[in-house]
Amino acid sequence: MKAKRWKVHGQAKWVVDGRIEGKRRRLEFNTKTQAEKFVREHERGQRTHSDWWLSLETPERVDIINAHGQAKAHGFKMLEAVEGFKGTDRSNLIAMTVGEAVEIGLRERERGGKRHKSILNLRTVWHRFRDWCGADTSVAAVDWKQCDRWLSQGGWSGQTLKNYQTILHTLFEDCVKKRARASNPVAALSSPSVELKRPLVLNVAQCEALLCLTMQGDCGLLTYLALALFCGVRPAEIGRLPADAIRGDIVEVIGKTRRRRIVDLEPAAKRWLDLGQPLPLRNIRRRFDTVKGGLGFTWSQDVMRHSFCSYHLAAFENAARTAMQAGHTEKVLFTNYREIVTKAEAQAFWQL
Repeated sequence: MKAKRWKVHGQAKWVVDGRIEGKRRRLEFNTKTQAEKFVREHERGQRTHSDWWLSLETPERVDIINAHGQAKAHGFKMLEAVEGFKGTDRSNLIAMTVGEAVEIGLRERERGGKRHKSILNLRTVWHRFRDWCGADTSVAAVDWKQCDRWLSQGGWSGQTLKNYQTILHTLFEDCVKKRARASNPVAALSSPSVELKRPLVLNVAQCEALLCLTMQGDCGLLTYLALALFCGVRPAEIGRLPADAIRGDIVEVIGKTRRRRIVDLEPAAKRWLDLGQPLPLRNIRRRFDTVKGGLGFTWSQDVMRHSFCSYHLAAFENAARTAMQAGHTEKVLFTNYREIVTKAEAQAFWQL
């Protein structure tokens, strides 16, 4: 920015051109002294602002940039936002960055004894969001639009999107409890719709082939199949069963939420259990992967649990009992697990 001599409407003037207060402007002065004095004062002020900006820590700069962008998008100035903020309870919030919230949340759950798989799911989603919005971003500066934008850009399926939104909600609920936020931004989002898919179940011939193949290749693993296929016990639950879990006509299971449940052993389950090995089972996944390699049909996750629920409900016609055996609600039974099978198919299944 320099002072230049210029003719304005036929009169000699000293003009200063440049960006002043964020806008391109041209100022006119009667004398060179006045124009040069303005330039010196302006440059001195610019240097002061640059020095101040460089003196800030990176998180402070990120907050200022984010705040300026949001204020501009909503049509008000940052100073107006600060003045309005002072009159609310939010002015007493504790300063916390997204990175800090993530690390504190994970550390608390590890200390609280949460299962490794649960912590892994939280870590995956929280780290992705942290890396997207910036670890140094203040949690108080994150609004529902940013949460919605992050959830929309992933291209995830309906169920995955719903799971991610729930996990992100948990992160900000932690922040509300710690008084780092006044409210949860994810609560403003609508729950994603999920297209329900028909559960896949094994037909009776496939169940028989699976049992025979296991008996030929790894007879001890029949214990696993008996509990999964004829009792609906989850693979992770089977892996935790102690030696004394099976007692007479029942098996005591510790479920996903660490709640205990008693599962009845039907005659079919007991027949195949007698051919297997005692609990506890070891190397289940590796051994079962070897067995599945010889199957003549495509395998699907949770297909044995889906099959149990479908055949049990068709045979005994008691949704409450089937749900209780499987360790979930009747709503979950009909939404996620049960496929229509005939009474004759159910009878053939329980006679295997």
